[in-house]
Amino acid sequence: MSSPEAAADSVPLPDGPVPADLGQRLAPVHAVSAADLANTLRVYHDHCRYLNAAWVDRSPEGHPRIVGSLGISESCYIADTGHFNAVEFNISYNQLVYVLIAEVVARGWDPAFEGWSLTDFHRRQLPDILIHSFQSRFSTQMDRRAYLGRVWIERCIRVGDLIRVESEIEFGVGEAFLAGKQRTSRGSANLAIVPVPADEA
Repeated sequence: MSSPEAAADSVPLPDGPVPADLGQRLAPVHAVSAADLANTLRVYHDHCRYLNAAWVDRSPEGHPRIVGSLGISESCYIADTGHFNAVEFNISYNQLVYVLIAEVVARGWDPAFEGWSLTDFHRRQLPDILIHSFQSRFSTQMDRRAYLGRVWIERCIRVGDLIRVESEIEFGVGEAFLAGKQRTSRGSANLAIVPVPADEA
C-alpha cells in the first residue's frame, strides 16, 4: 500500500451529484490510491465494483472514517429498479469498510489491529471478516448512478484473537450530504473478525 504521504493516482469522478472537485474539497484527508483501491476490491467481480475513489482520515476523537465516490451503472442481480436499494447499500458498505480497514492496518490507526500486515488483511478479508449485525434505513430514493458514501468506525474491541468492529454508514448526494445536512439512507453494522483456525495460522 502507498505511504500516507504518497499522492493518489488520478481517479475520474462521476458527473452529477458527486462534485468533480471532491478530492480537493476533502483535503487534507488521505486519498486512497487507485492501485490500493483495486487491490482491496479485487475480490469483487468487475461489474460489482461500485467504489470508484476514496479518502480516509480520523475524526477529532480518533475514529477512522472514509468518504467514497460510488456509482452503479447496472445491477449485478436484478432488472433496473431505478433507485439505490438495500442489497446495493450492503455491497457499497462492504467495499467502503474493507478499504477503510485496509487503511487502518497500513497506517496503524487502531491498536486492535496491532501485529496485522496488509498480507494478513488480504488473506483474512473474505473468510474471517464477518457481519454480526446490520441495519439500514432509507429516507428517500436515490439515483444509484453516482452517489457518495461515508463509513466511520465507532470503536474496535479486541478480545483475545477476536476483533469486534462497530461502524456507522450513510449515503447521499451532492453538497448537502458533504455538509452533513442531508442523507438518503443510513445504518450501522457490527463486524466480527474471527480468529484464524489453529491449523491455518
